Amino acid sequence: MLTSDLSDGFFEAVTATSDTLGCAPLDLLGVMMNESGVKAAAHNPNGDASGLIQFMPQTLVNLGWTEGHDAFRSLSAEEQMPFVERYFTPYVHQDLSSAARLYQATFLPATLGLGSGFDVVICDKDGLNSFAYGPNQGFDRDHKGSITVGDLQAAVDRACQGLRWDEIAGRANGTFADGVIDLTVTSGVQAALAALGYDPGPVDGRSGPRTVGAIAQFQSDNGLSESDGDLGDETRSALGAALDGIGVSHTGF
Repeated sequence: MLTSDLSDGFFEAVTATSDTLGCAPLDLLGVMMNESGVKAAAHNPNGDASGLIQFMPQTLVNLGWTEGHDAFRSLSAEEQMPFVERYFTPYVHQDLSSAARLYQATFLPATLGLGSGFDVVICDKDGLNSFAYGPNQGFDRDHKGSITVGDLQAAVDRACQGLRWDEIAGRANGTFADGVIDLTVTSGVQAALAALGYDPGPVDGRSGPRTVGAIAQFQSDNGLSESDGDLGDETRSALGAALDGIGVSHTGF
């Protein structure tokens, strides 16, 4: 199990906090994934950013933690969740309904009033919030000289890949139980495809173009009569057989 550091209580806290913030749990977890890998002990020595959303030392003090950043990193992810909620709560009235908005509140909360469109510039190399551009220019993958809300979303999307993320997403949405993949739900099909080496995108229960494309490729590779990403019993059964072949437990088919 790749997420033994994350308790069931942590996921319950993520769900409760997301309800308070008005966001989806996977969006909040996605921001944590990009910031820390959803690891409570994560530490960036450049400024001593610490924990799930990389709290700066003064931010921790402002949130009521007075024992220092080293001690904060010794807390479990579940124990850090009250501070995550405390951090975001003041911004609830500014709409935190997407991963991009949550990340905006983490990165440059003063820019929340500028809007949520993906083309909204939140810092510019030679203008708005120029102080933030240099240390964070990795967000600007197109080298346009600015960082936009869309760049933040893209960073989250890039981070939400790999087996640890698949397990985190599965535990968050209830489709992962001790490594068992549920082939009756979309997120389980996504997890199966990922385990078999396909690219269905994030395991988020949403059947987007990448998921449909991965299903179609699996169908073609296995000579199924179901095709074009249409998901039926034949495809689910074939996924089950393929998982059996690599020793991955599953239910449903």
